[in-house]
Amino acid sequence: MQRDLAEQIGRTNGHFGDVDWTPIRYINKGFGQATLAGFYRAAQVGIVTPFRDGMNLVAKEYVASSADHGVLVLSELAGAAIEMGEAILVNPLDASETAEAINQALTMDLLEQKRRLGVMRKRLHDYDVLAWVNDFLGQLSEIKSRQQQEQSKYLSPGIRKNLVRSYQEASYRSLLLDYDGTLVPFARNPREAIPEPELLAPDDAIVRVEASGICGSDLHIYHGRVPVEPGFTIGHEFVGTVVAAGDEVERVAAGDRVLGTFHTACATCASCLRGDYHRCRNGQTFGHGANLGDLQGAQAELLLVPRANLTLRRVPAGMSADVALFAGDVMGTGYHAVAHAGMRAGDTVAVLGLGPVGLCAVQAALAGGAVEVFAVDPVQERLDMAESFGAVPIHPEAQDPKKAVRAATEGLGVDVAVDAVGDPGPLALAVSLARDAGTVSGIGAYAGKGEVPLGLAWLKGLQLRLGLANVIAHVDRVLALMEAGKLDPTPLVTHHMSLDQAAEAYEIYDRREALKIVLTP
Repeated sequence: MQRDLAEQIGRTNGHFGDVDWTPIRYINKGFGQATLAGFYRAAQVGIVTPFRDGMNLVAKEYVASSADHGVLVLSELAGAAIEMGEAILVNPLDASETAEAINQALTMDLLEQKRRLGVMRKRLHDYDVLAWVNDFLGQLSEIKSRQQQEQSKYLSPGIRKNLVRSYQEASYRSLLLDYDGTLVPFARNPREAIPEPELLAPDDAIVRVEASGICGSDLHIYHGRVPVEPGFTIGHEFVGTVVAAGDEVERVAAGDRVLGTFHTACATCASCLRGDYHRCRNGQTFGHGANLGDLQGAQAELLLVPRANLTLRRVPAGMSADVALFAGDVMGTGYHAVAHAGMRAGDTVAVLGLGPVGLCAVQAALAGGAVEVFAVDPVQERLDMAESFGAVPIHPEAQDPKKAVRAATEGLGVDVAVDAVGDPGPLALAVSLARDAGTVSGIGAYAGKGEVPLGLAWLKGLQLRLGLANVIAHVDRVLALMEAGKLDPTPLVTHHMSLDQAAEAYEIYDRREALKIVLTP
């Protein structure tokens, strides 16, 4: 915009100016208060025309600094227009109206200029900070009072009981329902009635959810370790069908069956340009509240998906929802655990924690050419599943993981140790299991504080690779490997439940009675 403005000013000066006169002097730099006041006093007309509210202080500075002459031309969209009605108010989008206002200002009688300035100055003088604060607090009180007046009134139990009895005893019954279902869908509980999502940006899409998953990181929200606002929809794993797409969405279209990554990325910030989409400065995580982008979650019937060109992928033909669901988070995270650690074919790997992410990390390591993968978990069923994939199971209560790994690696330790739990204890064990100059990959969702043997990590010269998974960078590879059958999360899905059973599903998952629960609306 600045370049366009400079070019337009150059054309104007070239057309209308001459050797002795330059119509427009364009000064694009800051000035001190005294210099600004000098400009304000010298100007016969001050034009302040933002397209949106803003520049209010500039308009007031011009009025306060002017001599007894001067005319303010002010955008009717500016907040100051309410206080400074003596200015010539214009629609900044109407060039003809603005030009006419400038002409009116230049030809205005000096007495009229003085009168208008005097009224505005007195108002500015009287409306000081104290008056503004009093008005602001008064408006807050008024709004609060109005909110209380307009709140929905709930019937008391006694009134409800009388209504039901009268209804049952009546010989002729009719029911009038006064409800605008076009704004908010029907819900049994009024607090659960929320508007359906709408496209907010040209690269948004709306997805009708076919399936969503409960993830281990959702338990942090369930237990309050990650706070979200009451009524906020959680969940960040989903498969569904696009029902609407903005004009700039090119990768998918309405009617496409898609899967989504657990977060969005802008593709233009410094992190995204490096390929670190998981560190996007403008990213949002589905279903994690205001602290992580205020983006409603996927355990719903409809979902707004920002940045759809990066966030969504078409589901390959014939791929089930149970499989596709894993690409945008769990399998993508397991893949990231070994890829981010720099694992190479021929390496040895230990995976601590055999939840869905840990088991996916086992599969990813074996698919990537690891010669031996040690799987550590206290749950025998999970050990059996890891063993069926080709891993060496280690039950930490039956044998010492460190001794078992050392014995199998000639006393060296593993090239890559993955903590898929997200707790300081397993992370400390991963430091112990890694060989000298090896790598520890911490892919679990850590919360709070804890002790980690940094001294040992330093002595061993370890690389620590921690953080969220860069699933957007990996999702296409992961999809290709799943389509080819090299990665198969199908055995991990142990429960299918309806969205109406979500509360029960979370109780089951929290008790570790399920490995992976898929919810369907």
